[in-house]
Formats: sequence, C-alpha cells, structure tokens
Amino acid sequence: MDTQESPGDMCKLEFAVQMTCEKCVLAIKNSLQDVKGVQNVNVSLASEAVVVETTLPASEVQKLLESTGRRQC
Repeated sequence: MDTQESPGDMCKLEFAVQMTCEKCVLAIKNSLQDVKGVQNVNVSLASEAVVVETTLPASEVQKLLESTGRRQC
C-alpha cells in the first residue's frame, strides 16, 4: 500500500484486496463511489488490485474498503 504525504494532495493508492467475483468488484466500486475526495477507482479482479486516485488519507480509503467485508492481502 502506498501512503499519502500530506492531506489534500492528490495521490494514487494501490491496495491488494481479496476478490473472487464480479460482485466483489461492484461492492468495492460502490463503497468508494460518490465519496468526496475520491476522483477515480480502478478495480482489477484478475490481479486483485484496487487503485484509487484521491485526496483522502490511505487509512480512510482502507476503512472504506474494509466496510465491504473484503480483506486486504
């Protein structure tokens, strides 16, 4: 996981997340959709990776991802 240097700066965070199906992908996208500070979300089921372009701290994005019930690898 990459970390953000200072609040308010746009950064790209990558998370390894256990996913088994398209339903997992949708749950992750929905958890980050319309969240203030999240600009873009790219989810890859094949590589079990989530890339988020955001101004939020990494810890906050991680909490949103964990709210889906998916676990980080």
